[in-house]
Amino acid sequence: MALLLFLVALGVRVAGLDQLPPGNWYDEAINGLDALDTLQAIRDGGLPPLFYTTNQNPREPLFIYSTALTFWLFGVSTWSLRLTAAWIGALTVSVLWMALRRLRGESIALVAAVGMIGFRWHVHFSRTCFRTILSTLFVCVVIWMMTVALQTRRLRYWFLAGIALGGGFYTYLSFRFVPILLVSWGGFALLRLMRRRPADSGDSGIDLVWNAIRLHGRGGVLMLVVALVVFAPLGYDYLKHPFHFKGRTDEVGLFSGGRGKGIQSVVGNAVVNGAQFFIPGQGDHVAKHNIPYRAVFDPVMAFVFLMGLAVCLKQIRDDWRGRSGGDGRPAEPANSAWGFLALLWLGLMLMGSVFSFGAPNLLRTLAGAPAAIWIWAEGLVACGHWVAKRSGVRMSQRRAQGLILVLGLLWLNGVQTYEYFVEFPKEPKVWDEFNVAETAMARYLSQTDPEREVVWVGSMRYENPTFVFESMGPGDIRPLKLPDALARQEPAGGRPRDHLIVRTHYKNNSEVLAPLMERLYPRAQVEERFCFPDTDLAWATVYRIPADQLLEWNRARQEAPETMIID
Repeated sequence: MALLLFLVALGVRVAGLDQLPPGNWYDEAINGLDALDTLQAIRDGGLPPLFYTTNQNPREPLFIYSTALTFWLFGVSTWSLRLTAAWIGALTVSVLWMALRRLRGESIALVAAVGMIGFRWHVHFSRTCFRTILSTLFVCVVIWMMTVALQTRRLRYWFLAGIALGGGFYTYLSFRFVPILLVSWGGFALLRLMRRRPADSGDSGIDLVWNAIRLHGRGGVLMLVVALVVFAPLGYDYLKHPFHFKGRTDEVGLFSGGRGKGIQSVVGNAVVNGAQFFIPGQGDHVAKHNIPYRAVFDPVMAFVFLMGLAVCLKQIRDDWRGRSGGDGRPAEPANSAWGFLALLWLGLMLMGSVFSFGAPNLLRTLAGAPAAIWIWAEGLVACGHWVAKRSGVRMSQRRAQGLILVLGLLWLNGVQTYEYFVEFPKEPKVWDEFNVAETAMARYLSQTDPEREVVWVGSMRYENPTFVFESMGPGDIRPLKLPDALARQEPAGGRPRDHLIVRTHYKNNSEVLAPLMERLYPRAQVEERFCFPDTDLAWATVYRIPADQLLEWNRARQEAPETMIID
């Protein structure tokens, strides 16, 4: 089943991967370029960086290492760049199923995993090259390994949990909340045992707590030690370079304007982060993350999600009162306190957006997506139970419940898949948010023939990471510089080449290059025009200047006496 879930989820995540999202966003390209540098460092016999700060953008290394591995296996392209996130996202679906099967049984696990396959929030970040997707996988792995360790009492699973816990800090900022999650989950489970009455089992609550510590304490210590050992290199780097630890949090934090204003912002962010799940028009407004303002769930599935919240709250109440789980399982930490775990998992992962600007922000909170779909699954199964009890004689309860589950999964996956693959590409803001302009131009120019033509591109495009990544190809592409772009260049042993000059709307491109082109080459051949969406207005035009029409060097210096880099 795990393999089947992985393959189906992977199919959803790789379909048209290099075309949707339609461009290659700046941050994706930076990750790709860093991955190429990492591969080159390894080929040169060196070690890759432990932390990346390209363009003063601090980033943990594990996702970039994973991207380098994907490049090594499948070559360098936009497709392989995003394939890293795709296989990580698909693997997360399988791990979530394995974790919930241990925690909640087959039904909840399967419903949550199948729901996760088409869950727009998770699907989108499984198709874009952002490191946040890796933190989602590691949270699921830690919870899965801890659950298995608690149930089997085998030290090897505690050891694996420690590796996952320590390794998770190499993924994304939001993973820093995971220790709080684990400590709180364990603490609540122990409080639950403490509140049990002696009549329930013959042992007092204190006895039960002591037995749990005796059974699992050694494993917990092992997990902690292993996690610290794995984390140690990154921790040492944080001590040497405090910017690596707090640079990004300082940049997006809310308290630079004062404590009062910061607290007010935090309260407002908490409200909108909760509202985004079920109130239309309250979702993430950034087209890099979401269909702007679209809620996480449509109104029907939002009701199911609210039902799941109610189920979790009821379980927390029952746990606090010392009752056994509704599924009849014994009061072990691994399968008690699951309602508390689900809600706290989601709540803590939302904190990255609650305490930063631009809330709600689905990118910073992606590690909460598995918890959200788990809570939704609890709600759908509860709705199935409710309908089954009232199905009467016309349909067996088992069949009625199965019908509700199937309809709910079809609705969720159908609506969210349609939203992502049909509605999202039509959103006008996507064109700009994903650097479609730079992507389209770079892909076109990268295929030019270096034996026949030289391409001259303004510095604003030439230096853009998206352009740099996408233009890797056979083309001879150079920064647009005068007088060089106007002068005939005689290659040794070859024939002169045409010049392809890219004109754009940037200031000195329009004020300096455009008049020269109009005076010297009024009938220059238009090779390609790049237009704004749904218009005939060009933001860039590629002109071909044949080699025999290019100027001699002295004449070019007369026309453009000063060396100038053109935007």
